[in-house]
Amino acid sequence: MSKPCNWAAWPSWSWRWPCIWSWPGAWRAWSDLSASALLTEAEWKGACILAKKKPPTQPPTIREVIRQIAMLGGFLGRKCDGQPGVKSLWLGFARVRDFVQGVEHMRLLQDAGGSCV
Repeated sequence: MSKPCNWAAWPSWSWRWPCIWSWPGAWRAWSDLSASALLTEAEWKGACILAKKKPPTQPPTIREVIRQIAMLGGFLGRKCDGQPGVKSLWLGFARVRDFVQGVEHMRLLQDAGGSCV
């Protein structure tokens, strides 16, 4: 099994990863890797926060984060549902991306001494 490159280091990769994840075999080959191999720290922690869970100190596996993100996009995650599809991943990641951008914007405002209202 080959380790994927560090996709999180790419500035404009985020729109590509649901399509990459849908490749046959990617789910099994990469599911046990750390989430930091594919996502930034803000993204995997954001997925945990949006799922109303406390973010762990160590990155979870890609499988755990992908399922959380897919559930944000409408994936039910029942026993017989199989793996999440591209649409639920896309919708879930859009929510995570918006959340992360909002948090980053609030931090910039706070650092500048401004107010958001």
